[in-house]
Amino acid sequence: MHSRTIGLFGLSAAVAFVAAPVAAVAAPSLPQLPSVTLDGDLADWGGRGLRLPFLTPDSPRLPDPARSYASARFAWDDLGLLVAVEVTDTTPNEAKIAAAAYTADSVELFLAPDPAKTDGVQLVLSPGRDPAHPAPRAYVYDNRSSEHRALPVKVKWAVASKARGYVAEARLPWGALGLRPAPGLTIGTRLYVNDDDGAGTRTRFVWQPESGGARYHALTLASEAAPGSLDAPVAWTALDVADTTGRVNMIGPAALVGTTWQVRQDDNLLGVLTLRAAGDVAGGSLALPAGRPSGSLTLTGPDNVQLTVRDSLAGDAAGAIARANGGRFGPTGNLAFARAQFPEHVFAGSQFPTLRVNDPARVERLLGALPVINTSWLGADGRDVTAPGTPGLYAARSEIKLPGRSTPLILENVFFRMPDGAAPPSSSDEATARLLAFNLQGGEATSTHSARVAERWWYGVRRARGWSQALPYRVHVPTGASGKPRPLIVHLHGSGQHSELATDERLPLLVAQAGPEPIVVYPQSPGGWRGPAVGELIDTLAKQYPIDLNRVYLIGFSLGGIGAWEVALDQPERFAAVVPIGGRMGTPGDAARLKDVPVWVFNGEDDPTTTVEEAAVMVEALRRAGGKPRFTRLRGKAHGDSQDASYRYPGLFKWMLAQKRKGK
Repeated sequence: MHSRTIGLFGLSAAVAFVAAPVAAVAAPSLPQLPSVTLDGDLADWGGRGLRLPFLTPDSPRLPDPARSYASARFAWDDLGLLVAVEVTDTTPNEAKIAAAAYTADSVELFLAPDPAKTDGVQLVLSPGRDPAHPAPRAYVYDNRSSEHRALPVKVKWAVASKARGYVAEARLPWGALGLRPAPGLTIGTRLYVNDDDGAGTRTRFVWQPESGGARYHALTLASEAAPGSLDAPVAWTALDVADTTGRVNMIGPAALVGTTWQVRQDDNLLGVLTLRAAGDVAGGSLALPAGRPSGSLTLTGPDNVQLTVRDSLAGDAAGAIARANGGRFGPTGNLAFARAQFPEHVFAGSQFPTLRVNDPARVERLLGALPVINTSWLGADGRDVTAPGTPGLYAARSEIKLPGRSTPLILENVFFRMPDGAAPPSSSDEATARLLAFNLQGGEATSTHSARVAERWWYGVRRARGWSQALPYRVHVPTGASGKPRPLIVHLHGSGQHSELATDERLPLLVAQAGPEPIVVYPQSPGGWRGPAVGELIDTLAKQYPIDLNRVYLIGFSLGGIGAWEVALDQPERFAAVVPIGGRMGTPGDAARLKDVPVWVFNGEDDPTTTVEEAAVMVEALRRAGGKPRFTRLRGKAHGDSQDASYRYPGLFKWMLAQKRKGK
């Protein structure tokens, strides 16, 4: 064995937050292997190909290889990239639809003509071992550049079951990417193997470069004689929030059983890791001391072999706390202990409640120190107060400063101080506080709608205090729009589509489909969508342009489809029609708020991200509430494809522009 420095990358898992789980060894050349039959029998490989004996798990330590493990081989022939994956998986659990195969037991193989770009194809294989899904299935995600979209993706594959797992073989075609195979050609690839046992237990075995760097491994095609095997040990650091222990883990050849590895950070010896037998491989795990600074770890073993592991456990611990305190309804599962909570939101007396984390001792073990919490209190007018003087609405804005995280968490909560002598309500949670503070009754007295009302109040406070900015936007105003009032189309983009580049691409397409009459606005939001921000934008535009406020239309895709439901449910009186595309199910309990608003829902039938089943829930809720929504299932369309397919759907914009606010 010789000295080698190995770089690593980061993933996250359901029960572990992994700082650096996979070694990114400079890959040998990819050998040519003609005459391979794709049948799930690897005899014709003859032990050849680029061998990957250690696909590294995104887990706190190595799973039991007798129950969960994966290895692979790569090669090439004149037709395409070849891969063979051997998987041990004793608990079959597969996705309901092929397009969502990656969410459960599956193999994901990627091929790109340029390792530094996203252009390429992704093959996902579901092995067909689950009794509920007994036939192998395949799905291709197409991320090719437009110049190659006309070429078909003819992927060949086969899956063979075995006693405790399965073997998958596949060939991804060169022709679909416009490639001509020959020694010296460099392509990009990576591989995931997913083992999902249900009930939130999931392990992903991965082979890809360091996070934040190249998207794919760069492999160079070589002649048939070129050998190759990535049999060096790999290591990763992981944080298991279940026992708040940071660990460094290693997996390697069985020949390393009994070897010891010194783990150092700079000149400090953190401990010694011993590799033990783990099935047919060697594996080991070492608990790391808490409170050390972030930085790389060096593992030194026999013959001075070295592995360099990026250690960001402190940052991962802070990220775990941030996730525990994210969202409007708080965390569930194994992060609940790290949530910061007030003991009550409905209170009496002259003292405000105090914010505390649920389990301070565990949080301190996780972070190495307790977070610093500073809370400011506001009255109903949004101004600072020091004590709850009169009954009614109060609010808290809390800053939580975490070790390892430069930006503090911001929590905003609503409270209600009871009148002196009044009987307390049966519940003192925040939903109850919102109902009392804003005097919500009848159909508005739901926890979801009360959260929207509270958000309207907070939005006004943030804008008045300078804590937030109005949404940036781009607007298309038709030529000659200074005359009669024109309709306005508000488009809410999907996740990642807020950049100027994305706006340059999407806005002209919308304008082309909408025709010459309407003004079209493309607001830009790096996060989600909320009614008050969109409402403020509409009011701003109405002061600048001749907008017919009886013909304001809301359309959104993906995150924007979810936002279309949310914004419309918050302010149904603003909109003449709403078009959610791939927007999940809205809020069925509040559907009556939209019963008088024309709604047309679109969803791809093959969409694994926002399914047609989810979309149907809100459609049915609207019908039960007395609404008359339209629902179009886009046959053969996955998530990304459903966006343009909806925009181009015959009659959509003609229908939209014919709608007016009810009674107008």
